Amino acid sequence: MDHIDTKTSKFLSYVLRHQPESIGLTLDSEGWADNV
Repeated sequence: MDHIDTKTSKFLSYVLRHQPESIGLTLDSEGWADNV
């Protein structure tokens, strides 16, 4: 995994845990999103 992959992975992990709505995702009560 190179530097850009690591940065992207960390960014996505942070957003999905703390602010999924900031990238247009709505999670259900169990933490899943529809893949549309």
